[in-house]
Amino acid sequence: MGIATDLSFRLESLEVDEPWIVEKMNFEALVEYLQPSSTTSPTAAAQRIDNLIPMKRTFIGTSFGMKEEPEGHMWKIWGLFIAISKQVPHDHPSMGRLVALVYALAELPPTTEDLDYTDIWTDLPMLGPSYAEAWIGPECYRDKLTPKIKAEWVNFNSFAARLLNHDMVSVRGLTQVVLT
Repeated sequence: MGIATDLSFRLESLEVDEPWIVEKMNFEALVEYLQPSSTTSPTAAAQRIDNLIPMKRTFIGTSFGMKEEPEGHMWKIWGLFIAISKQVPHDHPSMGRLVALVYALAELPPTTEDLDYTDIWTDLPMLGPSYAEAWIGPECYRDKLTPKIKAEWVNFNSFAARLLNHDMVSVRGLTQVVLT
């Protein structure tokens, strides 16, 4: 690809009057980390994201006066990763950084939570179901796909392939999605 240029990201859910502050903070952490000029390590970025899970946050972070459930948080975080993966060109160095961040999250000391008997982040709960949902998106069945949608599809699947191609992380559920 040549010289890696900085990337521009957007997240539709943040383009409202009062976006969810936790999602905004996670988005900002990802955007900063994924820039080619970033000196943030995968471990440091993972710790920043880990500090925002409901069990570790020191603030409520919701408008309804209580923290969200861990399962809902994991759905949101993987949705964010998927949305970002669609915006990172498959051959850009930042795609490798995004994958390295998932590995760094999986290496964090586990936070035990009753999410189908899994540990956050070790077992990467809700990653498989999040991918299953993204893979059945309506855009993959249209006869006339735009170049943008095609590029997003390639980028997204590049991210999935890179996750599955690494021995360090057992992507629980993701392999089941691929095999069914």
